[in-house]
Amino acid sequence: MENYYLEEFEKMRNQKSYRQEQWFGKRGELVETFSWAIPNEEAIQYIANRSPIVEIGAGKGYWSRLLRDAGAELVAYDIDPPEEDEWTSVEQGTENMLKRFNEEYTLFLCWPPYGEPMAANALKQNIEQGGTDVIYVGEGHRGCTGDDEFHQILRERYALMESIEIPSYEGIHDNLYHYRRKI
Repeated sequence: MENYYLEEFEKMRNQKSYRQEQWFGKRGELVETFSWAIPNEEAIQYIANRSPIVEIGAGKGYWSRLLRDAGAELVAYDIDPPEEDEWTSVEQGTENMLKRFNEEYTLFLCWPPYGEPMAANALKQNIEQGGTDVIYVGEGHRGCTGDDEFHQILRERYALMESIEIPSYEGIHDNLYHYRRKI
């Protein structure tokens, strides 16, 4: 499994001008090319082991590509999938696509939009469909991912099963969080 993003991030981190490069162009370029969050092998294997997976908000599908390469059964959706330069197949769809799936699927959300209801709506739909497991990659409550309702639903309706550190840019505090719904 070739993880080009992690390789580019490590090159950037090893430069003397890491902080300057990060905030003045290189981070934006890498985010645009790959994803908001940087996957590592531990995170990819952890998620792949919870297959089948439905990813909502997949963007260009970088994480989905790595997960498929790791053997995961996965369906990826984005409200506005790219017409070119995608890493793997991403279908057009929103959190409402979860109505097609049952409790056997793990919901995967990677850097859901800050201050927007998409992630909270996905959790509500997941609960309605009987889904139990959610894997979320991003920052914790008051971070740059999801909205307050999303983090409130996680606190109230789900139990944290596992947390895995992933590489992050300076000033960003990304982790992988695996939650299981409280029955």
